[in-house]
Amino acid sequence: MGNFKNISAESKEVKRIDRYYASLKAEAEKRMKRKNLSEGKVNEYKHKINLYDVEKNRQINEIKERCSVKLEIIFQNTVVYAVPIIYFKYKSIYKNKLENELGECCFNKITGQIVGIGPSHKSKKNIRRMNE
Repeated sequence: MGNFKNISAESKEVKRIDRYYASLKAEAEKRMKRKNLSEGKVNEYKHKINLYDVEKNRQINEIKERCSVKLEIIFQNTVVYAVPIIYFKYKSIYKNKLENELGECCFNKITGQIVGIGPSHKSKKNIRRMNE
């Protein structure tokens, strides 16, 4: 069992298709090089060679798509929790400053944490102190 190579079915199919279309192209090129062929016949063989490349790429893409893993996640059951959150607006008044600071925060009853929100909360120190 140690000599067994783990080669996927996808790579085997791709190699088989590569070999098949390489042999078709080689045969068409061999026929194209024959003497006494008209210009129309040479162009026909060139066109066939181009079609072989297009068909080979189409088949390889089809094999890769067939062998790729496709996941579809469907929720069978869901549970929605409504968590009550208390919203506060506060105004910080400083003794030595003329400016007052407006802030907003929320209290999550489940975690017991106060979280500052919005652009107006600057004083994270105060919120940290309230959480402790």
